[in-house]
Amino acid sequence: MFSWFSLVLVIAAALLVGFATGAIGHTWRLLRVAMTLVRYDVLLPAEYYDRYPTSLQAAHTALSIFRNAGAAVAWASVWPRRWNAWAPPM
Repeated sequence: MFSWFSLVLVIAAALLVGFATGAIGHTWRLLRVAMTLVRYDVLLPAEYYDRYPTSLQAAHTALSIFRNAGAAVAWASVWPRRWNAWAPPM
């Protein structure tokens, strides 16, 4: 028959699965955000490449395969028109 121990065991298992999937979901979300920042050259900007230590230069070079070079330039050309009301029309 159904006992209190099995009920507690089922609740503990459900909580454990909930924590595990929540942690996996949060980790996945952080990885997606990091990849978006890498894609738009925000995480390690190329302008500061010469000032980076060797380890960050290696990371910058390794992450460059995910970079979208035209996206940062395209965003920079759209940003003043979109967010600055005092900018002259282009």
